[in-house]
Amino acid sequence: MSAAARSFMALSICFAGPAWSVEALPLLGPHAVQMAEAPEYVEQASPRRMPLPPVTRGPDVAVYGYQAYWSNDLNTVPWDHLSHIALFNAGVTTGGSLTHLDRWDLAEAAVSMAEPYGVKVHLCITNFNSTELATLLGSAAARAALIDNLADEVASTGAHGVNVDFEGLPSSQRENMVTFTRDLEARVGEVVLATPSVDWSDAWDYAALSDHADLFIMGYGYHWSGSDYAGPVDPLYGGDPWSKWSLSWTVDDYLEAGADPKRVILGLPLYGYRWAVSSGSVPSSTTASGSAIVWASALEEAATHGRQFDEVSRTPYWYDGTRQGWYGDTDSLRERVQYAVDSGIGGIGFWALHYDDGDASLWTMINEETVFPEEEEQPDDEVDPDYTADAGRPFLAYVGDTVILSGAGSTGPAPLVYQWTQVAGPEVDLDDPSVMEPSFRVRHVGNLVFELVVGDGESWSAPVRSYVVVLDPAAGRRYRNCATGPAAPPWIALIALTLLLRRRRR
Repeated sequence: MSAAARSFMALSICFAGPAWSVEALPLLGPHAVQMAEAPEYVEQASPRRMPLPPVTRGPDVAVYGYQAYWSNDLNTVPWDHLSHIALFNAGVTTGGSLTHLDRWDLAEAAVSMAEPYGVKVHLCITNFNSTELATLLGSAAARAALIDNLADEVASTGAHGVNVDFEGLPSSQRENMVTFTRDLEARVGEVVLATPSVDWSDAWDYAALSDHADLFIMGYGYHWSGSDYAGPVDPLYGGDPWSKWSLSWTVDDYLEAGADPKRVILGLPLYGYRWAVSSGSVPSSTTASGSAIVWASALEEAATHGRQFDEVSRTPYWYDGTRQGWYGDTDSLRERVQYAVDSGIGGIGFWALHYDDGDASLWTMINEETVFPEEEEQPDDEVDPDYTADAGRPFLAYVGDTVILSGAGSTGPAPLVYQWTQVAGPEVDLDDPSVMEPSFRVRHVGNLVFELVVGDGESWSAPVRSYVVVLDPAAGRRYRNCATGPAAPPWIALIALTLLLRRRRR
């Protein structure tokens, strides 16, 4: 990354309230800050052969997550709780070319893994340099070149759209940004823009942009590493002793500016900050620059030092005698999700998915707040309630593998009769579709869907589906021709899948 991309553009503003009396506030967003600390290249490892989360109905509002290239394990993505995922990131030059395309090596694998859950995959592009953005957006030819390149990538990977993360957008490009967004939407369909919590430079036309894109508010960075006072990264509300700037203020600002509420997504952080401070009071002045601390680590430190809570901003924090750590936990995040849902905006999102380290309680809460109750379905007279089919969880395989399906979790009066039918994907030859565990050899890339019913041969259960996501053995090497390790021989894959899939349950 260039020195310019790493640099901060500062604005000298003195805010009301001690925590916001800062000499320099970064105009660039937190994504730019955290990427500056990440390694330049991380090889994109192919997903592992293993079960995926159960296929559920999914959220009723947008749940949008960023997957950063420095944590590229698609097996850990909470597919069953998301609506969208953005693969962060390829860079953009002033002429409209794309750089670091190797960070999209897993795009096709992500599209395949997302399909059973109805999750949309977006390719994220970035540029964090105001001068470069002025050159890029100020040139009709450069904008057209970028759109052509993005349309090609969307078509070749099967992605559903593009996420544009231009931080430090200069006010001179306010109209050109709208033009670019409009033209990009016309070519790639879905567009999401990463937009600021406070538009200091008046560069973002929220109303016009929301005609052509969803606006992902980067709702974090209200306090940052260089803040003079320790405080909440994502205050839900403002007020004494803090300033007015908060998540609720930001959402109101977008809506008052004319943004379409249904196209506004409130992005929330799965990280916080810790600072060395002068005392344990709130607010307390910082004595050194702060450092980011991801969700999982922040919870561990809070458990060690004791959770305290700021009632004004609705934010937990801890104090260890020399430092304050401001962070989020399941309870405080629930309030923010509830606020977003109750406000009628399009949904919520997270930076970044892997920071939670697989916290199941976090995603259970998100599911509770974003999946709304449905009317109870009337029983099907043709379904025998004494029988319940279980086709197991979705799972991954590669071309060349031998896959064993499993209905071992099915229940009903013995002896059970099984009936498997393939309903989607490249056709395969099941060795015996009437047994509990039929097998087949994978010959083509594609998502395979099978339907299972169980019964006594005359009365049958309701059908359930089994999903097999079949990837190319070269997955993860789209742009960089380097192996991530030799593919396992078919007999090893067969043993691994047999042991794994026999234990699959919903």
